[in-house]
Amino acid sequence: MLMAKRPARGLLVLALLAAPVRFARAEEPVLAAPASPAAATLSLAEALRLAEARAPQVRVAALGVAEAEAHRTAAGLRFDNPRLTVEGRPAVTGGRFFGDMGYGGTLEVPFDVGGAPPARSREAERGVDLARADVEVERKRARSEVWSAYVRVRAAERRVEEIQSVLRIAERIVQASARRAAAGAAGEVDETAARSELAVLQGLAESAARQRETQLMALRGLLDLDAARGLSLVTPLAEPAPAAPEADLVARAVSRRPELARSRARVAQLMATDERLARELFPRLSVYLGVDAAPVSPIFGQLGLSVELPVAQRNQRARAVAQRQRRAEEVRTALLLRQIV
Repeated sequence: MLMAKRPARGLLVLALLAAPVRFARAEEPVLAAPASPAAATLSLAEALRLAEARAPQVRVAALGVAEAEAHRTAAGLRFDNPRLTVEGRPAVTGGRFFGDMGYGGTLEVPFDVGGAPPARSREAERGVDLARADVEVERKRARSEVWSAYVRVRAAERRVEEIQSVLRIAERIVQASARRAAAGAAGEVDETAARSELAVLQGLAESAARQRETQLMALRGLLDLDAARGLSLVTPLAEPAPAAPEADLVARAVSRRPELARSRARVAQLMATDERLARELFPRLSVYLGVDAAPVSPIFGQLGLSVELPVAQRNQRARAVAQRQRRAEEVRTALLLRQIV
């Protein structure tokens, strides 16, 4: 009888905090039409698709692909701009200074005969592969972050529902305590305790509602959605599927992890850079055409071939840096592979 008359302070709150969030096994519902022009529903599958297309980091990484593709422009050209040299030749002896003015000119066309142009093209292609690997990394990261944010929002909503359910029970207890106090069956202590319990639950309800809005705003930011548009999540929380065998998980991780693919693409890009720098050591040639009209002398034509003398190589530092970077990236790839396994 005493327990029936006096509600134990804190039991409702303890029961609420101890109660686990229940997951329901249910199929994902179909994406419904918006209930109003200012509100929309969002399933987990749709959120993951939006993450791959609308996430800010994915869109920025996609711009990196366009930038890398721009490096392929004219990467394999073998000819450089021609160089034209023109000179005047006034007579110093044996003629008039201006009256017997002569002239000379040379048109020189430098070009690569070695393997540098195709090596530059391969380096540009490896750069595009690396940029695309960066996009895949950002897509996987965005999917993971959106999945976690979606689950957190749904868990917060479930917590709000649980608190509201207990809050309704607390309100009925307050009403019953007030009626008993009015009838003289209980004192004011019972009613005061019930109202205090109700105030605590109301505070928990407000805190849970704020947490839900905070998590929802984080989800909007990950998907770059308008904050003024209402958003209702429709995919229920469900128990995860059983894990695959360990060997299958390892094989899947090694073949699909985008971080590992990006590291390998980085190694390939550095190898292409080292190859390009090595091919550029081959001296370039130039074909030149000229005319020599000296004062008071016949006019001569010129046709020749010049070669660049590789006396001082200026890409030694670039080659050394590329080789060290490649070795560091190979070590990083091996460490990442071991961490994944």
